[in-house]
Amino acid sequence: MAEALVPERQLADAQMIYIGTLYTFPNTTASSSSSPQLQMQQLADLSARFRTTVKSILSLNFDIGADGSGHMSEVCVIPCNSGGPKR
Repeated sequence: MAEALVPERQLADAQMIYIGTLYTFPNTTASSSSSPQLQMQQLADLSARFRTTVKSILSLNFDIGADGSGHMSEVCVIPCNSGGPKR
C-alpha cells in the first residue's frame, strides 16, 4: 500500500508562489502611486519585451487590477520561449 505524501512544510494562506520570472521595475517607478494608465503602458512594454501578453501577466499577478491599478514594483512574467530573443 502506498503511503500518503506529507509535505515537509506547508504554505501559509497569504504566502506567494512565483511560477515565472520575477521582474523588478527599476527605481520602483511602477508603484501604486503611478496612474493606472501609466502602469498599463509599462505592462504593455514589459509584455513586448518578454514576447507575452498583458493578459498573461495579469493572470499571474492577482494584486494588479485589470485596469492597471495596484502595486507593481515586482511582476511575475512567463516569457515566450519561441523564436529566440527579440531584437
